[in-house]
Amino acid sequence: MRLPSSSYHLKGLSPGDCWSLFRQCSNLEAAASNQNITQLDEVGMKIAAKLEGLPLSARLLGSVLYSNVNFNDWKMILNADIWKSKPQELHSIPPALWLSYQRLPPQIKQCFSYCSIVPQDHKFNKDNLIQMWMAEGLIQPQPGIRIEDTGNQYFIHLIQRSLLQSSEGDYMMHSLVHRLAMAVTLDESLCLSGTDKSCNRRERVRLRHLSIQSDTLEMSEILDSGMLNKLRTLLFYRTISSSFEYHALFAKLKCVRVICLSDRRLSNLPESIGSLKQLRYLDVSETAISTVPDELCSLQNLQTLKLSMSFSMEPLSKCMSNLVNLRHLKGDSDNISRIHKLGKLELLQELEEFTLMTEDGHRIEELKDMKHLREDAISEEADDSALEGLQPADDEIFQEADDSAHEDLQLTEDNISEDTVDSVLDSPQLAEDDISEQFHDLVPEGLQPAEDDIFEKSDDSVLEGLQPHQNLKELKILGYSGAKTPSWLQDGYLTSLEALDIFYCRNMDLSTYRTTPPP
Repeated sequence: MRLPSSSYHLKGLSPGDCWSLFRQCSNLEAAASNQNITQLDEVGMKIAAKLEGLPLSARLLGSVLYSNVNFNDWKMILNADIWKSKPQELHSIPPALWLSYQRLPPQIKQCFSYCSIVPQDHKFNKDNLIQMWMAEGLIQPQPGIRIEDTGNQYFIHLIQRSLLQSSEGDYMMHSLVHRLAMAVTLDESLCLSGTDKSCNRRERVRLRHLSIQSDTLEMSEILDSGMLNKLRTLLFYRTISSSFEYHALFAKLKCVRVICLSDRRLSNLPESIGSLKQLRYLDVSETAISTVPDELCSLQNLQTLKLSMSFSMEPLSKCMSNLVNLRHLKGDSDNISRIHKLGKLELLQELEEFTLMTEDGHRIEELKDMKHLREDAISEEADDSALEGLQPADDEIFQEADDSAHEDLQLTEDNISEDTVDSVLDSPQLAEDDISEQFHDLVPEGLQPAEDDIFEKSDDSVLEGLQPHQNLKELKILGYSGAKTPSWLQDGYLTSLEALDIFYCRNMDLSTYRTTPPP
C-alpha cells in the first residue's frame, strides 16, 4: 500500500531570526562600539525586514557589511534604489544578491561572472577555476606576488561573501547565485545542460563562454553556427557522439583560451590542435587520450596542461620543453619527469618527481633555472651510474640555484651500489654548495639499509654531504642505515627547523643532536 505523500512548504525566517542571522554575518557585535551599535541595530533591522526571510540574502548582505561600522554605508544599503525594482527587472533574483555583486571590487566582479560557465549544481575544483581565470586574463598582476596567489585571494573573497560555498572538498554555487552570475554576463556565457537539444540563435551573437552538459545536443548545429570564431571558453562535461569531428571543431576556434574535454570516447587529438595559438588552458585528463600530435608543442601561450594518467610522454619528450609559458603540468609524474630539457620550463610551479639520468637534458642542472617550483622530488634511475648526474658541469650550477623558490624538496635514492656512492662522494659540490636558500622540506628518502660496514660508512658520508640550507623548516630522514648524526644536526645549524621526522633509522645516534648553536 502506498501512503499519501505530504508536501511541506517552508516559510522564510521570521523578521527576528533574519535580523539575528544578518547581525551575526556582519560581525556587528565584535566590530561596533557601544556608542554607535544602537544606531546600526536600528538600520540593520530595517534592512533585514526587506530580505523576505531568505537566509541566503541575510548571509550575503551581512558579509558585505562585515566588520563595517560606518553608519553611512549601512544607510546606503537600506536606501538603495534596487529595493524598488520589479522582480522581472531583476531576473527574479532577490535584490540583496544584486547589492552583494555591485559591491564587489571590479576585478573580482569579472571572476565571479566567469563562474557562470560552471553548470548549475556542478562541483568544481578551486585550482582549476583559478587557472581558468588566469587563462582569460582576469587576474590583475601584483608586484612580488604569484598570479596564482592573487587568484586565491579573489577566490577567498568570494567565499567570504558567500557567493561560493564549500562542498565535500570542492566548491559550488547556490542556484540563486548561479542565476545571478548568468544574469550579469548578459549573453556572453551559456550553459547547455539536461535535455537541451539546440542553442538559441539569439544567444549566439555575443557568446564567449560555452559549457555543454547535455547528452542530446545536436553538435552539428554548433559547428554550423558562427559563434565558434569568437568563443574563448569551451567546456565539455559529457561524452559526445562518437561521430563528432573534433578536427572540424578546433579548426573553427580562432580565439579560444580554455578547453576542457570530458569525453571517455576521445582517444586522440587532431592535428588542428596546433592552430589554437591563443590556447592557455587545456584539460584532457578525463579522456582516453594516450598521445597527442607534435603540433601541441607549438602552443607557446599554454599555461596549464592536464593530461590523462594513461598518457605516454615519450613521443613528445623532445619537444614539450618548447611550452615555455607552462606553469601547471598534470599527469603521470614519472612521464612528466622524463621530458627532455625540462629545465626550459622555467615557470613551472609544481614538479612531483624529477628522474636523474646520465643523458644530456636529464641531469640535475635542469633544475637550476626552475626558480618557481613550490614542490618537487628528485629521484635517480635504477642503474648504478645515475647519481653521476649529480655532478654539475661547473660550480655555477648550484650557485645560480640559490635564488630558487622551492618550498618542498624530496631527494630519493634507489638501488645504490658501492661504485655509485663513491661517485657521489667524489663530487665536491655535494659538500660545498647549497642547492637552495629557500628549501622548506628536504627528504633524503630511501637510503637503503645495508649489512656491510662499507654501506653504513657510505651512508654517513652521503647524509653529511646533503647538508641543506639553514633556513630549512621541515626535515624528514627515511631509511638511513648509518650511525653518525651529520654535523649540521649537531651544531644547531638549522636555526629555522620546525619539524624533524626520522623513520627507519635504526642505527642513528641522536645523542649529539642540538636544536640551538653551541655557545
